[in-house]
Amino acid sequence: VGSVLDKYVREQTTNRTKTVTGWYTVTINDCWRVSKCSITLALKYALMPLDVQLFDFKSIGDGSKAQFFVDNILMANRLRRLNGKVALLYSNRNIEFNVETGLPADLKQPTNVLLSAMKTALLARYDEHNKTLDLTRFHTAAELKDEFCPLHVLSMLEQLLQLISNELTELRVLRISDNYICSLSAFAKCQTLPALQLLDISANRLEQVEELKHLQRLKLVQLNIEHNPLAKQPIFQIREMLPQVQFIVGCVNKQEQDGQIKTQPLPKHKIRTVPSASHAFCISFIKFYYTLFEERAQRIKLKEYYDDNAMFSLSFKVVCHKKSDIKKLHVGLDNIVQTLNQLPDYKINVADLQLDVQCYDNQLRMFTVSGSCQESTNSGWHARDFVRTFRLRGQSLSPLPQPVCWLIEYDMLSFGLAEELPEIEATNSDLNEQMQQLSAKMPELMLEAKPVAMQQEQSNATSLLPSSFETMPPLVPVAQTTIGVQSILEREIQDTLLCSDDELLIINEEVLLEPDEL
Repeated sequence: VGSVLDKYVREQTTNRTKTVTGWYTVTINDCWRVSKCSITLALKYALMPLDVQLFDFKSIGDGSKAQFFVDNILMANRLRRLNGKVALLYSNRNIEFNVETGLPADLKQPTNVLLSAMKTALLARYDEHNKTLDLTRFHTAAELKDEFCPLHVLSMLEQLLQLISNELTELRVLRISDNYICSLSAFAKCQTLPALQLLDISANRLEQVEELKHLQRLKLVQLNIEHNPLAKQPIFQIREMLPQVQFIVGCVNKQEQDGQIKTQPLPKHKIRTVPSASHAFCISFIKFYYTLFEERAQRIKLKEYYDDNAMFSLSFKVVCHKKSDIKKLHVGLDNIVQTLNQLPDYKINVADLQLDVQCYDNQLRMFTVSGSCQESTNSGWHARDFVRTFRLRGQSLSPLPQPVCWLIEYDMLSFGLAEELPEIEATNSDLNEQMQQLSAKMPELMLEAKPVAMQQEQSNATSLLPSSFETMPPLVPVAQTTIGVQSILEREIQDTLLCSDDELLIINEEVLLEPDEL
């Protein structure tokens, strides 16, 4: 039964964030000769889908009572409501709880056995490659299964920091979030951590700015204080307490000392002046990117610079037949690379491009580049103008605060013709002028008046024509230089055949058959 309940709880709490919201002491009365397994199984059934974790379960007094601890207020409140309503399996006995806020005041100092378990858990959570130590919810470590080590207790935190300073002298990133720590005075008693650059104390119970004075000896570059009551204090007070910290993460009160609130300005949809650092970064990225983008043979290398779930949007002002089957939006690394390989070769002069930076910070960088390029076609190089927007996300491959690499998260490319035909205004004078210009460029189509001699000759020839084609005399070939009845007949036949689309040329059987065959 226990395994089935554990599986159900795991499925229900897969995406649930676990946070320590307080420590509570639970005392069970009248549990003589009741095993821990029976009590745990009954609580799992009653508290579903909560993940029941009972810390430091032990018998107290003469064995008729049991005690354990829970680390969140949700479970403590449910235990209060279920007091006397939870029955042991295969029994009619109900369990009575007594839930008190906090931990016992006589919680013993760390023993040698506990210190040894703490050291084992500490080394198990240490990432030597990145010099990172993650102590999030440290009391839930598997190495502390038989011991109880809440960092909420000041003596426990002091012993742990002492172990860290002795064992991990090259530590650069320390995360002690989600431990319900109320004071940082333990940092003042431990030896200095010379290589520590990033300290994460988020999701704790730090309230006063004065607690940060215990971190003044550390050479921190970044401090994360989010989800602490301390995060609501003005940021200038935190900077005054820790002037060496460059990045403060999680502070919700951006009020500076002069009372002004500094906020990130909205992006402007026009070219504007940007800081030199952001401008240099964007220009270097564009030069590197278009070095690989200009030739299709090199575009396969761009696969390393797109995120696995990146999006690529492509649009053309005038869609060519070759690209008519290209979708407008592509998601996924393989689809993006395949789409880029379908585009022709380009020649782009980066020095002539215009740059607009919308966002530039330590985690996200977004900018737009626009200009003209030369596109390779069957008839040569064709000019196009384009606008392209990149959104890059920093990748923390190293424990340093600054990301060591950036991946393209979103790429939007829009093409258009560099030179467009001017629009024709609907005015009579302009239309007449344009028609005259077109007529001057058109080849001569014998639209001018016929000479008088030719008109006289045609009128004489017309009088000699028979009344119908049926009685037409046989044609006699003559020299081409002679203009006579035959040439006039050929001209008339040609005019008849080249009739307009609205007229129909009817040929019946009498035309196709000889008179003798009728």
